[in-house]
Amino acid sequence: MAVASDILRPPSGNERACVQAAVVVVSCLAEAGRGDEAVTIAERWTEAVRRIPNPLSVLPGSGLGILLAGKCLALVMGGHLHQAEALTREEYRRNLTQHDHEGTAMSALLSGVVALARGRVETAGQWFREAAGLFRTPTSLNYLSACLAGMARAASLAGDRPTANAALAPADEFPTPLTAAYEPFITLSRAWVTVAHGEVSRGRAIALGVADRAEEAGQYAVAVEALHDIARLGDARSVAPRLHGLASVMQGPLAPGCAVHAEALAAHDGKRLDQASAAFEAMGAQLLAAEAAAQAAAVYQAEGRRASMRASSASARRLLEGCEGARTPALSGLAPDPLTPREREVAMLVARGLTSAEVAQRLVLSIRTVENHVQRGYAKLGVASRAELRLVLQPEARYSSLTSPPSV
Repeated sequence: MAVASDILRPPSGNERACVQAAVVVVSCLAEAGRGDEAVTIAERWTEAVRRIPNPLSVLPGSGLGILLAGKCLALVMGGHLHQAEALTREEYRRNLTQHDHEGTAMSALLSGVVALARGRVETAGQWFREAAGLFRTPTSLNYLSACLAGMARAASLAGDRPTANAALAPADEFPTPLTAAYEPFITLSRAWVTVAHGEVSRGRAIALGVADRAEEAGQYAVAVEALHDIARLGDARSVAPRLHGLASVMQGPLAPGCAVHAEALAAHDGKRLDQASAAFEAMGAQLLAAEAAAQAAAVYQAEGRRASMRASSASARRLLEGCEGARTPALSGLAPDPLTPREREVAMLVARGLTSAEVAQRLVLSIRTVENHVQRGYAKLGVASRAELRLVLQPEARYSSLTSPPSV
């Protein structure tokens, strides 16, 4: 990063040298937790890289593909998942239109990375499978191992152990010049496969090894992901101080969000867990948000705070609707939805402010039927009014009463 910065600093440096430096440094900055700088450099030099398609004679592959991959990783590791998703969608369409096989493979892989970060485990698995199929055809720079590791992690999070095992087994069999760059991704996928087999403590140990190596190498964003995985897997107390320290020197909302989440878990603080859930949801990290909400519900239940427990449980279930069947240890204690599908449909409309008559008209029901559904919903959720129902079912109403997630 220091060498590249020296090359990029002069206002009118040699364009080819600057392009070479930009292609290399963007991924480095992303992994170091300096995602904002990475994105700025990527946007500054993207058009120049398009004019110089292969600036790195020492590495095979498209300079543009490597640069955009670094930009995507910077957005994901910084917590800007909506922007990352828009980037991968645009690049995938562009590569398809241009019949660029290698570019399509790379953008499919990155789409899987983004979907995984968002908690969309089935979609992530589909993207990784597509990318793996494309990379099985020889390309100048091959990421088949990363595709297989992504498939394994997505399957693990979905509880599909056979698929996870089958994908992970050959993940180390396809070394490339950049294998070391995504080795932490492969190893963390191995940790989640281990967890899917019930060996949670071993999964935490694998993640800790990744965190230690990454922090020593200056890959602070990688270290944060690994340490946060440990917190998610039940040992927040041991990693919360390290996450706090790393978050203080990193760019983007993700690292501070992970630090707050770990600290709230360690302190059994339901309110801060709700705040962490809201912060993750704002980033687009739905699975992390669902886990934090479920953990808040567990804290409230232990404290006998039934209304807060129901509200956080409802929030977790709502978030999980977009996670395509994800299953993680943090979600294991989440109670099933007490409402039937029709009761939930009616309750959600009532919580949004519709009258019984308006709900009846929209759903083609009688007003009496709507009122019966509302009353059964009250009984199951332990509320006595529409205002209380709204607090349980509408997270934005609840979070408006909370302070913003504290900075680290």
